[in-house]
Amino acid sequence: MYSFEVNGETVTLAESDMLISGVQREGYSALAGKTVSVALDVSISEQLLQEGLMREIVSKVQNMRKDSGFDVTDRIMLCYDGGKDIDAVFEKYGGKIAAEVLADKVAKEGGGTEIDLGETKVAIAVKKL
Repeated sequence: MYSFEVNGETVTLAESDMLISGVQREGYSALAGKTVSVALDVSISEQLLQEGLMREIVSKVQNMRKDSGFDVTDRIMLCYDGGKDIDAVFEKYGGKIAAEVLADKVAKEGGGTEIDLGETKVAIAVKKL
């Protein structure tokens, strides 16, 4: 029971008289139980976006190596072409990408297989050295 005054008159409401619901704040995901509530910040920073793109590129290149019949130890040349988002990823993570896919050379060149990485596209080619 909840009681309060309105214009000098006492109003009493039972829980069944009310509709109570939570409103989620933008950029957060929340879940509430009877005794515990949890809220997570689900916004994606530029750094997190770039790291995600880097991991997707590594995964796609590894699949291309496998589909091309390369041995696990074969060294490659990795060629890529994309917009400024892809350039930023290779500028920041190019060494890490090269190390993970065994690329002795990484070059920005046109051509290759176009790959859709969500809102970003990149063309990738792998050549055995």
